[in-house]
Amino acid sequence: MEEQKVKEKIITLYKELEQEKDGRYLPGTGLYHNEPPSGSRYADKAKKLLDNAKKLAEIDSKFSNIYELFSTLNKEVELVRNYSYKYDKMGNPTQKSITEMQKMMADATDHIYRDFVCKFYKR
Repeated sequence: MEEQKVKEKIITLYKELEQEKDGRYLPGTGLYHNEPPSGSRYADKAKKLLDNAKKLAEIDSKFSNIYELFSTLNKEVELVRNYSYKYDKMGNPTQKSITEMQKMMADATDHIYRDFVCKFYKR
C-alpha cells in the first residue's frame, strides 16, 4: 500500500513539473497576468520527485536504478534552476527567454519521464 502512495506522489509531482513551464496565475494582479515559469520552483519539485524515487527504491528493488534520474537532476534540472531571464525595457522577461526556459523545462521533464516515471506510469 505504501508503494502505491509513493507512486501516486511521484506521478503528481511529475504532472506539476509538466505544468510548471506554463508559469502560474498571480491572484489579485488581473485576469490574465501570469508569472513566468520559475526555475527554482521547478527544481524544488524535481528534488521532491527524486526523494520519492529513493523511497520507492527502498520499498521495491525493481525501482532501485535511479542513477539516470539523479544524473538528469544534476545536469538538466540545475540548468533550469540557474537560468537567468533577459529583460526588456519595461522590466519584463523577454518572450524569447521565456520560450527558452519553457523548452529547457520540457526537455528536462521528458528526460525525467524516460529515466524513471515511465517504469510505472503511461502518459
